[in-house]
Amino acid sequence: MTLMGLGPIVRLISFRSAGKSEVGRVRDENEDAYTIDEARGLFILADGMGGHVDGRLASNLAVQTVQDRFSQALITSEERAVKLLLTAVHAAHDELVMRAGTGDRKSTRLNSSHT
Repeated sequence: MTLMGLGPIVRLISFRSAGKSEVGRVRDENEDAYTIDEARGLFILADGMGGHVDGRLASNLAVQTVQDRFSQALITSEERAVKLLLTAVHAAHDELVMRAGTGDRKSTRLNSSHT
């Protein structure tokens, strides 16, 4: 396993991963989104904030935006990876804010949190 495509220079412990998200006891639908990219060491989770308007759309958009930024980038160092992560999360936030303000969907609010 290598870190974010850094190649054999940075070697981490071996691991296997899995993901699962459940509705829980209160909501009827699960609005969480996640992706696992073991090859790049990238694990993204966005909480769809159940009960808020378009939580599923927001969480999926957040995950996709961050994943797209990483898939297009050349990671050359851990410092670059951290900067890219921050930039990607900010881009996801900006995209959510922009879409929420357009009113082009049934709602004018998209709600998601990310970790």
